[in-house]
Amino acid sequence: MANRYFVGGGTGNWNSTTNWSTTDGGASGASFPIAGDNVFLTAASGVNTLTINATSACLTLNCTGFTGTLAGSSQLTVSGSVTFVAAMTLTATGLLIINDTATLTWGGKTWGGAMNLNAGGFTYTISGDCYVTGNVQVGNSGSTTNNLNGDKLYVGGNLNSVGTGPIFTGTTEIVLNGTGTWSTVYLRNAITINTTGTITLGTLVVYSSSINTLKHVAGTVVTTSSTLRINSGTPSIDMASITFNNFEISNGATVTLLSDLNISGTLNIGVSVGSTSSVIINGF
Repeated sequence: MANRYFVGGGTGNWNSTTNWSTTDGGASGASFPIAGDNVFLTAASGVNTLTINATSACLTLNCTGFTGTLAGSSQLTVSGSVTFVAAMTLTATGLLIINDTATLTWGGKTWGGAMNLNAGGFTYTISGDCYVTGNVQVGNSGSTTNNLNGDKLYVGGNLNSVGTGPIFTGTTEIVLNGTGTWSTVYLRNAITINTTGTITLGTLVVYSSSINTLKHVAGTVVTTSSTLRINSGTPSIDMASITFNNFEISNGATVTLLSDLNISGTLNIGVSVGSTSSVIINGF
């Protein structure tokens, strides 16, 4: 593991030794960062542009004090925390993969591409609202529980997960504020649809929570050929302006309706095979 500091001049590309130093503001010529290295973009980096020009990786990415630009369209994998700041310019549009437990500090910026929270039993903490223009994918292929805590996560594209195993839970509210498909499963965070675009529900969307709310504020929601399943817990639902296609509630769940629930297809109550726990529906 090594520290790498971005310095001005050179090509401006991530994979060029002309842009990296072993000390803050030091001479260039150090090897460019790889997966085990901590990357720093600081005040000493100047008002310069660092371009993620090829598939790249680092351990952490810290932009504290940076007033330049982070650009590029290639993939960046970070196996730890990311810190963006208000004074910097962020124009990167590639895929950002967060590969381990991390604190995500966005500084009011928007990541212009997609983001994978490639979790396997990890905890993500969002410090300051996190904005992503593209798709957000949660989890990898494993039935692990992952925590997503802190401020809001705004998703401008699709929200989906890998496979059917990963569980995401925590205090972060996920806001769908663009146009895309929500097809993720086993999600327990609060979900709010608040967009001028269109959100389409996937074939099977599984939602379960002990404290959180599924809410629609604005935007078109397409539910054709979809099933929304309340899998467990005690979630609240406030989606009176949406007509669901099929709606399922598993045994043992307690659902609180904060407004009317409209269903055009089938209501299936008690979908967990072999369970005799009751289903409770309160409210509207």
